[in-house]
Amino acid sequence: MKAFYKLSFLLWATLFLVSCEKDDDTQIQLPIISDLEIGQDNNKIGYVGEDLHIEATIFAAEKIKTVEISIHHEDNQNGWNFNQIYSEFENLKNTEFHEHIDIPLNALRGKYHLHFKVTDQKGNATEEEAFLEIREAP
Repeated sequence: MKAFYKLSFLLWATLFLVSCEKDDDTQIQLPIISDLEIGQDNNKIGYVGEDLHIEATIFAAEKIKTVEISIHHEDNQNGWNFNQIYSEFENLKNTEFHEHIDIPLNALRGKYHLHFKVTDQKGNATEEEAFLEIREAP
C-alpha cells in the first residue's frame, strides 16, 4: 500500500511540475548587442577633431525600433555630450551598426562613458556601456 501512495505522489508531483512550465513563446526576447567595438581596433580612444569609430552586431527577434548612442564626460558636466537616435535600422531583425561620430575640437580631454542602447518594436531594450578616453590628436 505504501508503494501505491509513493507512486501516486510521484505521478501528481510530476504532473504538477510539467503543467507549470512556461511556454518559450511567452518569454521576452531582448535585443542582442554583440561585438561592440569603440575606437580604432577597439582601443576605446577618441581624438579631438577626429571621428570615433563605433561598430556592433545587433539582433532583435521583435525587430529593431531604434539604436541610441549617448556619450558623456565621466567627471565634468561641462564636458562634451553626444546623444543620437538612429532610426534607419527600424524593422530590421539583424544588422551591422557602423558609424563614425565627430569629436569636436573643444571637447574636454579625459574619461567618458558611452551607452549603446537598442530598443525593439515591443519596447524591450538592451544597453551596453563602456568607457573611453578622449585625447589630444597625435
